[in-house]
Amino acid sequence: MKYEKMPSMIFGAEIGEKLRIARALCKWPKFSLTSFRMVDALRRQNIHPQTVIDVGANAGQFAVAAVKLLAPSKLYAFEPIPQVWEQLKRNTASLPQVEAHSLALGEAAGERQFHLNAHSHSSSLLPLGQGHREAFPNAREVGSILIKVSTLDQFFGSLELPPPVLLKLDVQGYEAKVIAGASAMLARVRWVIAETSLRPLYDGEPLFLDLVEIMAQTGFKFLRPVGWLTEPRSSEILQLDALFERAR
Repeated sequence: MKYEKMPSMIFGAEIGEKLRIARALCKWPKFSLTSFRMVDALRRQNIHPQTVIDVGANAGQFAVAAVKLLAPSKLYAFEPIPQVWEQLKRNTASLPQVEAHSLALGEAAGERQFHLNAHSHSSSLLPLGQGHREAFPNAREVGSILIKVSTLDQFFGSLELPPPVLLKLDVQGYEAKVIAGASAMLARVRWVIAETSLRPLYDGEPLFLDLVEIMAQTGFKFLRPVGWLTEPRSSEILQLDALFERAR
């Protein structure tokens, strides 16, 4: 998730976890406490994918944590902002499992205008909503660029993916569109982690209950949240990282 407050979160950790966090902070090429804790929780919940697909990889926070803690044989990372993609490549250069692509994923292939944010992880194919501006005044749009968009079905159509597969979506309100472009691909996925809002943060985004219904229609059941983002002043939960599993 975004806007993490690392010092206070570390202060409340157990001694063993503090030591593991400190080692990761010193040794990993890119460290995020939020990603560390999310992925470590997946590990402890016996979620061990052989293939990870990281859509909305930003600078590699989740990708690095996934490689270090889950040890997949392959990780595909997608980031559409050229400058951030360069950071992603640098941060994963020492990880041979990672294949980084400068590409957005959605419901159809083509080119789209992409809204750039002062905080790169808040950039999106959707315009920033008023609720986001009110909760995080410093997260403001600073321009737009034309980017290439593909679909999960198109990109992975002929690629072999060692199972089980974990798909992680962090695309700032565009998650349902990515799912719409993955009707065939999702049959090969066991788990999906999708960021989803409880109240609108981007114009046109579906909310949590809408996403649960969309995922149910594609054969996935909601299991639990594995992370969340709160409003800084009220502590209201604004977003969830929702874990879904293919129904058996």
